[in-house]
Amino acid sequence: MKRIGEAWFRFRGVRSDEMGLKMVKMPSRGSAARRGENVRVPGRSGGLWIDGGAYEQMKIGIECESADGFDEKRVRAWLQGAGELVFSDEQDRAYSARAAQGCVFESAVEGYDRRKVQAEFVCQPLRMHRPEAEEIVLASAGTVMNPGSAQSEPRIFVEAEGDFALAVNGELIEVTGGSIVIDSELRDCLSPDGAQLANGRATLDAFPVLKPGANLISWTGDVSKVAIRPRWRDL
Repeated sequence: MKRIGEAWFRFRGVRSDEMGLKMVKMPSRGSAARRGENVRVPGRSGGLWIDGGAYEQMKIGIECESADGFDEKRVRAWLQGAGELVFSDEQDRAYSARAAQGCVFESAVEGYDRRKVQAEFVCQPLRMHRPEAEEIVLASAGTVMNPGSAQSEPRIFVEAEGDFALAVNGELIEVTGGSIVIDSELRDCLSPDGAQLANGRATLDAFPVLKPGANLISWTGDVSKVAIRPRWRDL
């Protein structure tokens, strides 16, 4: 574990120590709460949990002190808006975060020339792997291994001629008119260059996800290759 003097966080591509901020301590970071509802059923003891199939946003608080190079105006402008949030003790994971409330500057204790700076980030519940995994290219049916602890929402490019069917873990996607991009994060199908919507060319019950562990990819029709941008994530 890094000593606290070496600790930093990066937001919107800028590190805290580059802004004249020294972290007082690393923030607590637990797993996000599962979304759902606990229902009371007449005649049944306890409750019945109805799983919502998703996770709630989470808040992460940051506490820092001013250091050499600190400029309040620059820090105020930086700790606004949305971007990726990364901590020095876990540099291969990133939160999609929003600093909607800006930051709070507290006066220093008398006789102490440092100022306290606090910020709170509202984060999406799943941590993204960084650097992003390389594209996975399949020329024939195969298995894709998800190393994360949460299912991912991939971007899948299928190079094909004519009509074809793509299966991800047995879930079928039927496509007409050749090559297409299936973006599960955007919940859209796109033209091969990504410039136009192509939802009318695809028939699917749900956009494909890659679950933790093994995922079987197969297809029928004149498909040359399947290129997957996996977007691995962790809870």
